[in-house]
Amino acid sequence: MFGVGNVSLPLDYVVIDFETTGFNPYNDKIIQVAAVKYRNHELVDQFVSYVNPERSIPDRITSLTGITNYRVSDAPTIEEVLPLFLAFLHTNVIVAHNASFDMRFLKSNVNMLGLPEPKNKVIDTVFLAKRYMKHAPNHKLETLKRMLGIRLSSHNAFDDCITCAAVYQRCASIEEEGKRKVQKEVLDETVAYEAVKEILMRNKRDIEWIRCMNVGSYLDIKAFYPIIRMKVNGRKKYVLTEKMEDDVIGICTSLTCEAALKSEIGNTRIMIDSVEDIFKLESYILEEYDSVLRALHEYRVNEEDADEEIKKYLNIMM
Repeated sequence: MFGVGNVSLPLDYVVIDFETTGFNPYNDKIIQVAAVKYRNHELVDQFVSYVNPERSIPDRITSLTGITNYRVSDAPTIEEVLPLFLAFLHTNVIVAHNASFDMRFLKSNVNMLGLPEPKNKVIDTVFLAKRYMKHAPNHKLETLKRMLGIRLSSHNAFDDCITCAAVYQRCASIEEEGKRKVQKEVLDETVAYEAVKEILMRNKRDIEWIRCMNVGSYLDIKAFYPIIRMKVNGRKKYVLTEKMEDDVIGICTSLTCEAALKSEIGNTRIMIDSVEDIFKLESYILEEYDSVLRALHEYRVNEEDADEEIKKYLNIMM
């Protein structure tokens, strides 16, 4: 599944939905597929087809979906539909509601036909709705559809794609609004420290080791050894790095830099104005963290009193 944190939800994606004869991806069959392609949240293309399951559709499924045996009798089989469906998906990010259901059916049928298994990133709008639409009584698509005032049928693959897209776009809008509020937040040492921890956590790094301390006018964020030194109090705010200016440009092209003073421990200042700028340094922070953790491991292996020193370090107030 696609990671959702402070990384923006993509503007380009394909929403998918299947109608099936049941819930078991190995025994039940797909009877309708839909994929709706969006660019910058605008609908630009669609792929919709009934599928002949080559078996009778249960009455309860017909009652739920309105799809009859007659309607699918002249429809193409899954062998004909699925290659076209996969070509339509291409490498786009997939968005679906309760995505595990659709992806299980997709992968089961792909494997059955000996087709390459899709490697697309997948975003589940159930998880997004739980995060961004917490006031909903539940997070079923039918409930969210009513909340959004959408008047479309349910259990029709195309209509459910349109509803799912509306849920996704609402969540994306809420996320962007939240980011704008964060960007307006005054950048101080507490905000900077929390931003670094957030970057580490969402990339599955252990923050047990993370501490911060003031060294003169600088804030050092450490994992026993320093990970990042920054100055966020005063007229100029910046991250101090030992990298040279040319190397810094490769870290983040949207941030400016200048040479550090000779009195500073470092070669280059990476200028920052907001917490958003710290998030732009995500790859740099992860690289420095991983390097520090390797050094810490070597220290623990090679120094007799390492455990005692580390214990003292961990007792530092966070």
